[in-house]
Amino acid sequence: MKKRKDIHDKSEELFDRVWLMRHHMDMINVTRQRNEDISKGALAAAEKVRAKYPKERLAKDLLYAGHLEGWMAAIRWVLDDEATEETDWLYDS
Repeated sequence: MKKRKDIHDKSEELFDRVWLMRHHMDMINVTRQRNEDISKGALAAAEKVRAKYPKERLAKDLLYAGHLEGWMAAIRWVLDDEATEETDWLYDS
């Protein structure tokens, strides 16, 4: 059985990795005007996330995006002591 802290830490890691993957896809699909300050902040945040995790792991994330999002949603559900069938939609990533 995993400790609650280990599960929480994995949840934070998955959030970072999913965010980075979505940021990467957003940067590729430039279809809208972006605020320059927000773009600079997002690029700086992306660099911080890249520095936290092995390059090999991040390189696979685009291939397994759905898995990451599903895993993140499942962990969020596990961590929520008040989760019910009525609140399942809250865990969509």
